[in-house]
Parts: sequence; structure tokens; C-alpha cells
Amino acid sequence: MISNERRGIVDVHTQKAEILTNSPDREALEKTMSFIDGLLSEKDIKPTPVQYVVMMNHVNEMIKRSITQDRLPEFDLEMFADVSEESLGMAMQVVECIGKLSEEEGYLLSIHFETAKNN
Repeated sequence: MISNERRGIVDVHTQKAEILTNSPDREALEKTMSFIDGLLSEKDIKPTPVQYVVMMNHVNEMIKRSITQDRLPEFDLEMFADVSEESLGMAMQVVECIGKLSEEEGYLLSIHFETAKNN
């Protein structure tokens, strides 16, 4: 029998551990994900395990940008016109929690909340 790892399938717990291990600021990532967990619980939003890992990876990249002060390329915010105020608000709270990020970061992150809301 071929193992999941040999098939290229890695379980969610392994992916989370890898993201944490490779994070430039593990403490900030854990704090931010705990903050996100609170937001999700408060709004009764339940992302799938895969959605959660994708969001965690995105948040880790946001933390990297907050450290390096790299900025996202400009993009048209109209692309996010269909994102709910609730999802955008949650994302902006995360941007504030991390600090040193542009407002555009929140728009990109809001997609994760919006997707999880629609489960």
C-alpha cells in the first residue's frame, strides 16, 4: 500500500507544524491564529481544515511582510466588491493585530473569511 506522503498528500497537522516551524516569528503567528480562532468562533464560522491551513499560510506571509516591510503590488479594490462587510471587518482586525501592514492586506485576507462563511 502506498502511503499518503508518497502520493504527495500531507495531512493538515503536518502542514500546520511546517508553517509554524518555518515562520519568521512563530510567537506572532500563534498569537494571530489564536486571535483569528476567536473571531471565527464569535461569528460561528467553521473553515474546513484545508481552508484553515491555507489561511494560516497566508497569515504567515503577512507576518513576513510586516517584518520586512515589503508591500503588496497595487491592485483594484473593486475586485472585492462582493466580499461582505463582516468578512472585510474581520480581516482588517487581523491586519491591525499583526501591525505594520497596508490596508490592502485585509482585502486579500477577507477572501479566506468569506469562503469559510459559505461552507
